[in-house]
Amino acid sequence: MSFNQYLINQMERAHADGTKFIVDQIDAFPKNKLVILDLGCGIGWTFDKILNGYKKTSVYSGFSGCEKTLEYYGIDIEDEKSVPEKISYQKMNLENTIFPFKDKTFDIVMSNQVIEHICNKDTFIKESNRALKDDGVCITSTENIASFDNILSLMCGQEPLVQSTSHEFYTSSFLSPHFMKKNMDTFDRPPPFHILHKNVCSYYGLQRLYRVHDFEVTKTESYGNLNKIFEKIFPVYNRVISIVAKKKEAYILVDENREFDRLLQEQLIQQPLN
Repeated sequence: MSFNQYLINQMERAHADGTKFIVDQIDAFPKNKLVILDLGCGIGWTFDKILNGYKKTSVYSGFSGCEKTLEYYGIDIEDEKSVPEKISYQKMNLENTIFPFKDKTFDIVMSNQVIEHICNKDTFIKESNRALKDDGVCITSTENIASFDNILSLMCGQEPLVQSTSHEFYTSSFLSPHFMKKNMDTFDRPPPFHILHKNVCSYYGLQRLYRVHDFEVTKTESYGNLNKIFEKIFPVYNRVISIVAKKKEAYILVDENREFDRLLQEQLIQQPLN
């Protein structure tokens, strides 16, 4: 087996483990019926894995789907006809987007291999917080800019494998199986509508990003290294990062105080003047 193929196999395992992390967190959520928002749902790949699990392959052992009752919503730039009917779908670009949902709508807001495609991650996370119920969680799985293979690529004078300076071609690194290939022709419109990775977080950077936007990161795992031993010893250098984040209690308290002030003001307005 070539080193390039070995890296590809490690990436497949890491992405599958990141998806399993999402399924496990949905299963562990203390409600049987959940309202979920899938940011960057695509044509329903993650949705399918949540429902039906991941079939065993030559490089991955597979896992079972969850058994919850799901009310499932999605946002992405795919044409509606490509998205499964079981997903309540809204077509829009997630860059600088105000989500078309009321405050505190969802038990879980999740994204799988999506946030690395977003330049304005601040709006993305703020809107996730706004749309999330007070007892809900955000689940995010994404690439790691500081993974072992990205560091190796930089040491060879290349770009990180997970980030390309071109939208039209994969110009990142000769270690990539897509090196110098043209961007996939899956969209009618030209780039940036088929968006390659724009800026990718590190192990600690992703956690800080959620913390500064009034989240508390309650769980962090990472996957994909030269082997399982390195994966356990050096989690900051693994290929995929997965986190669970909940709203900070202080943020919830401020939100409740605002609501109390609003109700009090309404009562004062309704009282007749003597």
